[in-house]
Amino acid sequence: MYGLIHSCVKEWVLNNYGKNKWKEILEISGADDEQTFLNFQCYPDKATLDFIVIVVAHLGISLEYFLEGVGVHFVDFTIEKGYGEMLHTLGRNFHAFLDNLDYLHCYLMTTAFPGIVMPSFACTEDQNDPNVLYVDYYSRREGLQALAIGALRGCAKNFYNLAVRFEVIFTTEEKINETDTVHHVRFKVTQLGRLDSPSLALAETERVTSPASVEVAPSSLAPPNVNFISTAEFSAIHPYHFIFDKNLSVKQYGFGIGVLCPSVRSFPAVNDLMDLVWPYTTLSYENVERFKNLVFQFAVTNGTKKTEGTVLRGELVFLVNDLVLFLGNPMVNSLKELADRSLKISDIPRSDSTRELILLKHQRSTEFDLMQRLEATTAELKRTAAALEREKEKTDRLLHSMLPPEVAHKLKGGSHVQEAFESATILFSDIVTFTVIASKCEPHQIVMLLNEMYTRFDAATESNCVYKVETIGDAYMVVGGIPTRAPDHATRVVGQAIDMVRLAREVAHPLTGEPVQIRVGVHTGPAVAGVVGQKMPRYCLFGDTVNVASRMESHGVPGRIHISANCKRKLEAEKSNEFILEPRGPTEIKGKGLMETFFVCTPFDPCPPPNQKIQVGGSKRKNGTLRRRESGVCHMQ
Repeated sequence: MYGLIHSCVKEWVLNNYGKNKWKEILEISGADDEQTFLNFQCYPDKATLDFIVIVVAHLGISLEYFLEGVGVHFVDFTIEKGYGEMLHTLGRNFHAFLDNLDYLHCYLMTTAFPGIVMPSFACTEDQNDPNVLYVDYYSRREGLQALAIGALRGCAKNFYNLAVRFEVIFTTEEKINETDTVHHVRFKVTQLGRLDSPSLALAETERVTSPASVEVAPSSLAPPNVNFISTAEFSAIHPYHFIFDKNLSVKQYGFGIGVLCPSVRSFPAVNDLMDLVWPYTTLSYENVERFKNLVFQFAVTNGTKKTEGTVLRGELVFLVNDLVLFLGNPMVNSLKELADRSLKISDIPRSDSTRELILLKHQRSTEFDLMQRLEATTAELKRTAAALEREKEKTDRLLHSMLPPEVAHKLKGGSHVQEAFESATILFSDIVTFTVIASKCEPHQIVMLLNEMYTRFDAATESNCVYKVETIGDAYMVVGGIPTRAPDHATRVVGQAIDMVRLAREVAHPLTGEPVQIRVGVHTGPAVAGVVGQKMPRYCLFGDTVNVASRMESHGVPGRIHISANCKRKLEAEKSNEFILEPRGPTEIKGKGLMETFFVCTPFDPCPPPNQKIQVGGSKRKNGTLRRRESGVCHMQ
């Protein structure tokens, strides 16, 4: 099957179930969304049917419902691809459309879609009800009649504004030869309503317009006892003709048939000389009558296997006495086939369109090959673009792990990154007795310890909406209000500090097995941020606020959160969270002298008596974790 069917399946699923379902189907089937659905590529039937089974199973629908839905959508799909006008011109009404559908199939098999295998259709009218047709469907593929029903229903709706109902009358198999079998299904097609359109049945003016349906009597050919043309002359005009009777026995043949089939001189049955290639059904007088409006194709066999390239194509004319005349010519699809058979253009009658088709097919095959290559190239470009986009996303994630996204965007745009912030809250932490741990542990133990603890801290920065600036050894630095300004940056950073103390206790000391303790210092004040350096650029903070925050950490107490008076005043101004502070009193800070500082009480350290507590804000913390504020929107990535 050609990729048009695959593409139609894709569109039907997307329209009815959405992108997520389609992605799930691709993952289950292992199909390539770009390579598996090229319109002008031909795929094995088994691959197509296996994919359909996966789709049906995943969507939890019946195969018949799926195939009929895809069949209806296939008509819309072909109209969108530019084949609608070609389909619409097949007939003035639905019956005429079905009668001529096989002509289109035959043309497409030899020009636009070489190698495609299409079904055959034959129509008969109900003599008692003009709104009923009986459609015989023949296909080499089993179980796809629902697809045909959907496609025909779509054609009736789109081209004739008809609502029709299909009923399966019977299903059977007919053996064509020793190896091939055709699946035959008869439908009863009923028009449900006249929607300002012609009837299902043929109009009276169309009932006798087909030459193949006219019985030719002797009186219509010539006056009595007068012969205008001899058998030899007729044979010269139509060298590849033959006449057979109701038993399929050959009664007359042209000299071209004699050359191709020497055994025809004994006047055997037609099926002893050739196989019926198109329409795809058994060769019998009844089927010849049923498909009398079609162009027939016979492959010459001479009672043995098919001779390569010897296919005759032509029309059937019904004569008197149940005789049938086949007027045909060698079926040649390309200049190469013409040369392989040692034929020239002049060997084909001027009236036969094969002459034009050979030249058209030569041009069309070149265009088709170009179209296939173009489609394959387009698919490859799409895959490459998708791969580049995935790599870009990986690169962006890596870049954003080192620089804030907004800063990275500015750098990629060629802008210089340097900005002053009037107020920000900075946090420093370190591991208590880290020097001792480093001297007594193996290097890999140190790396494992820091990785386990900092991975937990990193996750907390996401939930608290603060930015991790850097880590140097056991020192961990966080800032709130930079690079994205936030009115509650002190609350965010103190919440991060409490989470860090809690998370550090979940990590075991590599020497004692006890919970790890950290010191945390926090200060609020102005700062300048920017990217410095060309190699391994870093987003750095500058200013006295950085120094004071570092001093809060170095002059702190193991397991406690040490904050400055500036940070306390900012917490009071924010009034968004409740923290309990313990005054530490005036503390000698290196390089700063005496400073009024405070400890933030947590569930993990003892607090002073109630009369020494300072309550800040109005919300409460639970289990040592800052409860997420409904009004606080995190803008950090």
